[in-house]
Amino acid sequence: MDAPKNRLDNGVTILLASGNLHKVEEIHAFFQGSGLDVTVLPAMHLDGLDENASTFLGNAEIKARFVLDEAQQQNATFTLGDDSGFIVDALAGHQGLADFPGVRSNRWLAGDVTHAERCRGIYDLLGENPQRTARFVCAMSLIHVETGDVFSVEGVCPLLIRQDGELVGSNGFGYDPMVHYVDEDGKVHPQTMAELSLAEKTAISHRGRALRQLYTI
Repeated sequence: MDAPKNRLDNGVTILLASGNLHKVEEIHAFFQGSGLDVTVLPAMHLDGLDENASTFLGNAEIKARFVLDEAQQQNATFTLGDDSGFIVDALAGHQGLADFPGVRSNRWLAGDVTHAERCRGIYDLLGENPQRTARFVCAMSLIHVETGDVFSVEGVCPLLIRQDGELVGSNGFGYDPMVHYVDEDGKVHPQTMAELSLAEKTAISHRGRALRQLYTI
């Protein structure tokens, strides 16, 4: 079945297959900025969710399908699975991953690890390597609860990793404090992703790019 135009209408509720309130905030901010009255709720029942796909898109759909029953209970119109991660070009092949840390961005270090520790882990692996290009990738899978129609997109945000090993900024999360956005002309943004306001970040981020595709399918 072809995707209907403007299927995300005013008044719909989306159940996001994530308990990450930063993601909820970013997605809500996108719809608010677009003028669309959409309610985004975090899923509450994620125990047993197994993100075992080898791609972001595969994991996004796994997540969206996992919360379909909860979405029916919440009277949500759609479920949304979001799988995103960080890819460092110079570390391709590390831990056997063509894209590292890729789908393991939040679990490549064992134990109870903070975002800052993951950032420092990447810095340690890079060392003095002059190749600092990277990218954030966000795959999204939107499923209509009633019809089962699936709409999938992927957004990419090109980045440059800092050379000095510092973590700068407190507005973002994940790997945001160690990277700068690189625009289409190759110009490196002077602020890290963690120094940007939510509106500034949504305008250029991988998640914002994926949402704009989803909105226009």
